[in-house]
Amino acid sequence: MAPIFTYQPVQLAEGNPEREGLLVFWGADLLALLVRLSLKTRSSQGGLWFLAAGFGPCAEMSPPLFRKPEDAEPWFAEQMSKVTRRTGSPAENVKPLEEAGTSPRKTFH
Repeated sequence: MAPIFTYQPVQLAEGNPEREGLLVFWGADLLALLVRLSLKTRSSQGGLWFLAAGFGPCAEMSPPLFRKPEDAEPWFAEQMSKVTRRTGSPAENVKPLEEAGTSPRKTFH
């Protein structure tokens, strides 16, 4: 079974030229924050998505830019498969957020 990726749109704080972001989940695990490069400030790369923050096996990586978020899924799957090979824990057993009984929520402080 192929990994199931889900996305939660987020907006980066004002003052950033890149404001459009997506939290990327694999099952219940937060993998990354993808951010869309601004068309205004990045003429040659505007509209492409980059890894602004990666977590777990996606941390401290420098993947290529992606045309659309779904284009990053093979890269994410490859990073997760490296963990599976090291730990022997089948990553395919990770449940989607809906099945895990968890969903992204807003928290106010």
